[in-house]
Amino acid sequence: MLRRNILIFHLGALGDFIVSWPLAVALGRLHPQSRIIYISHGSKGKLAEKALRTESADIDSGAFHHLFGDAESLGSLPEPSRKLIENAHSIFTFIAAAGDAWSRNISAINPEAKVIHLAPRPPDSAGSSNGSVRADSSSGTAVSNASAAAGFPGHISAWLESQLTPAPAIRTAYQQILRSVLTRGIGYRRSPEGVICIHPGSGSEKKNWPVGHFIQLTRKLVKARHPVRVLIGEAEKDRLTAEDLAHFKSVAEVVNPKDYIELLVQLGIADALICNDTGPAHLGGIIGTPTFAL
Repeated sequence: MLRRNILIFHLGALGDFIVSWPLAVALGRLHPQSRIIYISHGSKGKLAEKALRTESADIDSGAFHHLFGDAESLGSLPEPSRKLIENAHSIFTFIAAAGDAWSRNISAINPEAKVIHLAPRPPDSAGSSNGSVRADSSSGTAVSNASAAAGFPGHISAWLESQLTPAPAIRTAYQQILRSVLTRGIGYRRSPEGVICIHPGSGSEKKNWPVGHFIQLTRKLVKARHPVRVLIGEAEKDRLTAEDLAHFKSVAEVVNPKDYIELLVQLGIADALICNDTGPAHLGGIIGTPTFAL
């Protein structure tokens, strides 16, 4: 059987998901005739399609949860999902460990596929936030230091790279893509239109810069004649008070991206992004938007 698929299973948060993108790009360079397919939540898969031009399959609608059951549960795996696995020559998983039920079921469906198990973070960082993010002064790229905070000596991408040691060709390609990302982003075509974006929230309130500080910063930027656009996601809608929203709306344009694709568009037309340590920081950084994560 001619196997063309390379599958990447990933169920992590937006920031962790984006950290895996250089691997997807590297695999595309190594295997130009293969299909790079993310198996993830539908919204994140569509984001990867737009930003990276990969393919995706919704892990929920594809009923891939049957892979976590016993051998009998594989009979309930939909045929299209089974075919994706059968036609894969390589499978990268961030959701399973070697020898567990998921891995045994994958081998039962396609014993010839090369399966590489990856952990999105060092073991002692489980349950932590996305990690601290700093703005790279030379490229404006946001980079996460979750690995350093967890005791791993280096950037979170170095943790992923260390796990690719058994596959030297993939590791080398991954290193090359990382160097490219640091200088020009992932290759997404941006069209800055002179606006500074501010994203004042995140999924974890304890790591947020105070909203009042964001409001003061917005006012100062506008006073200095910098157009500002405030991005309000679902988390911010629930946590910001009506008074806080009114303050933002009184001095700047407020936009509510309805999904990750719209968020990508907003960050792609921004001259800069100011935000907390959150998924949008990773997204802005990796597409090359100068990003300041507080």
